[in-house]
Amino acid sequence: VNYCTPGTSFSGCQAMISSTGTPSATAASGFNVTVSNYEGQKDGLFFFGQNGQQANSWGNGTSFQCVTPPVKRAGLITGSGTNGLCNAMATQDLNARWCALCPKPNHQPIPGVPMQIQFWYRDPQNTSNQKTSLSDAVEFGVGP
Repeated sequence: VNYCTPGTSFSGCQAMISSTGTPSATAASGFNVTVSNYEGQKDGLFFFGQNGQQANSWGNGTSFQCVTPPVKRAGLITGSGTNGLCNAMATQDLNARWCALCPKPNHQPIPGVPMQIQFWYRDPQNTSNQKTSLSDAVEFGVGP
């Protein structure tokens, strides 16, 4: 389920998040999270938590932090697309990141507890004091 409002970047981008596959605390792959329509050539990362939804202002810009802390971060994603355009896209398989035998086993989710995910990216020309922007968020159940 998508929730929260994406911020608007300097170039007018509003990053939108989606997911495909099955989130699992034990599967080695098969749950892809994708963000599209964000600021071209800007690095970013997915962050996630299991502490509920929120919509707190992110600095003095238009973004909201939609995932209640504490949060865990996935790996940095190098920017794609064209600088100044809203054509960047990033995908990451989070099952492959957090499974019990994978690179970040301490990021493993608790089965049965809803998880929230959001995307953060650099937006250095943004007029907010954060110089970053955030996507909307998605919440889903996690299986064993």
